Amino acid sequence: MFTIELVIIGVREHPEVIERTTSPRHFLYDAEHRAKTLLAEARRRFPRNPPDGYRILDQDGVVVARFSRANAARSR
Repeated sequence: MFTIELVIIGVREHPEVIERTTSPRHFLYDAEHRAKTLLAEARRRFPRNPPDGYRILDQDGVVVARFSRANAARSR
């Protein structure tokens, strides 16, 4: 089971979590697919202040995957 957090990165030291949900998926690949879907939906729901990305945490609270527009832009 994974926890998916949709976040706004901004200029803060720590991302602001705007939405958190638990995913019953047992494989990280499936949780990432769900996170991408949730991110797209949230960007439509919050057009003035959309989330920048997501974090996926395991059952121990350790971040096992993350994505943000800022990270994607830097990797190009």
